[in-house]
Amino acid sequence: MISRSVCKCTTHPEAKLLDLNTRRTRAHDANLLVVHRSLDYIRMYSTVLLAPLGVTVGCHNSNSQSAGGQHTCAILDGGGVKCWGYNDHGELGYDGKDDKGDAAGEMAGLDTVNLGASAIAIAAGYSHTCVILAGGGVKCWGRGGYGRLGYDSTDNKGDALGEMASLGTVNLNASAIAITAGMYHTCAILDGGGVNCWGYGANGRLGYDSYESIGDDQVTSVGGATITASSATTARITLLVLYKCT
Repeated sequence: MISRSVCKCTTHPEAKLLDLNTRRTRAHDANLLVVHRSLDYIRMYSTVLLAPLGVTVGCHNSNSQSAGGQHTCAILDGGGVKCWGYNDHGELGYDGKDDKGDAAGEMAGLDTVNLGASAIAIAAGYSHTCVILAGGGVKCWGRGGYGRLGYDSTDNKGDALGEMASLGTVNLNASAIAITAGMYHTCAILDGGGVNCWGYGANGRLGYDSYESIGDDQVTSVGGATITASSATTARITLLVLYKCT
């Protein structure tokens, strides 16, 4: 449970994040080493590490934010979400394509995104945005190419009138506890330690021993795809969430 009191973040003594510019995340145990092939992966892993428990996405009385390719979103005290910046694909979640924050008075009058529930974690990708809602459901909106939103479709969401009000949750078959968004794909850590990834599958980035995209049609539905991890892989995933708020 994330406390609603003033937050500070502490690191588990057996885990630390070292020099992201070297493109690697290193555990105290040298046997647990994850080397990243691109800066996009570095952003993804740093978001997974911090989002659940208080840095990129903090406790409810802390302003929590995530910056994507050309837009930014924040979770407000109480769980509302506001987004601003570039909006050509609906990534801001305001049922349109107008940019926000680029004209006088826009930020003062900015509404919250219509999510139907409080958000507890947020991740902004290059042109899409995902949140974890209270209760563990996930909603994503913005550019839908390659299935990165997880709705068994490549349709954009949030760029037309009424879309956010009718937006469902991604079918993960479990509650999510952490979320991260890359350029063309999204990953979530599930309650119980499983990991689901969806979107563009090139280079095996989704982790399913395949280059196929997931979440772009009914044949490759998100809900039926959970990464099968070895004990070593599970240890790496667990390492990334050993942060807590006190």
